[in-house]
Amino acid sequence: MSIFQKCNSKIKTREEIVKLLERRLDYKIGFTSGAFDLIHYQHTQYLNQAKDQCDILIVGLNSDTSVQKSKGLSRPILKEEERIRVIAALASVDYVFLFDEKNNNKNIELLKPNFYFKGDDYIGKKLSSQALVEAQGGAVAFISTDTSIEVTGTSSIIQKIKGETIECSKDHIYDGIALIDRDGVINKEVNYLSKVEDFEFIDGAIEGIKALNQANIAVVVITNQPGIGVGLYSKEDFFNINRKMINKLHKEEAWVDKVLFCPDMRKDSYYKKPNEGMLLKAVLGLKTKGKIFMIGDRRSDALAAHKADLEIETIGVKTGKGLADRWVNYAPSVTVKNLLEATEYVKENIDNA
Repeated sequence: MSIFQKCNSKIKTREEIVKLLERRLDYKIGFTSGAFDLIHYQHTQYLNQAKDQCDILIVGLNSDTSVQKSKGLSRPILKEEERIRVIAALASVDYVFLFDEKNNNKNIELLKPNFYFKGDDYIGKKLSSQALVEAQGGAVAFISTDTSIEVTGTSSIIQKIKGETIECSKDHIYDGIALIDRDGVINKEVNYLSKVEDFEFIDGAIEGIKALNQANIAVVVITNQPGIGVGLYSKEDFFNINRKMINKLHKEEAWVDKVLFCPDMRKDSYYKKPNEGMLLKAVLGLKTKGKIFMIGDRRSDALAAHKADLEIETIGVKTGKGLADRWVNYAPSVTVKNLLEATEYVKENIDNA
């Protein structure tokens, strides 16, 4: 039998696997499941460790229909016909089958595994299938994967390919960090900006960002995008506008190091400015020997910086909303004309240690 034939022989229906197991009562059976869309290192490590604990490892692969129900219509990236063949090609996997159910209750009821494998991120969480596993004499076994290697998950891989996220090197030490609101600071204010052709840089914005780059100051764009939350435009519209911004900056030998956005409309959203969540996430992983600045055209930007409690110095600009929002009790530390002037202030007040 060729390797190709051997791999394909692992692909069965659930019912076929149940019949095969009837002849292997003395074997320790392990079972796990997942979408396994865009296989990465953590997937293979997880399956290898699971195989080490059993004689026969069976993988239930979520069908395209079930993946779409849990992850949205844009997933999976690879169709079930491809995903199942990739899993079958792994030496750690003995059998693989497709299933449509939203949980593993039916799978466990039929397969009666000795071990039901889950990642260690499920420790302490209620598993709907756990009682069923234990009632049949099996046990839930948690797999801990290698944390010494930073793994890029499937969603992050997709975002990087599409250019939806920008992240800087975690090893670089900056002289400071500039958190910059987008609409009204970098580009001209447009109510619910959704069209690429409506994006226009404010005078001096490109020069300001380039000056920050040259001064070794991290440029992090943080922006509320409630129009996504209410359905006025899509994430793809937002990303397309960002691409225009980034491409224009690159032509001028300038760049942003990180982009974060919050599409949430809820007032109590932890990540939506004037709350602090997005700012705290923005500086996560960034190393700086200087100060952190928040540059915005709204008082809500200053309030978010105040809530973050990171000794962030706030700079207001007169472009965009010009600080004319309702948070009247939260004025920035200093007010300047535009982003270019804000950049000069940052460079003069960075206070390197």
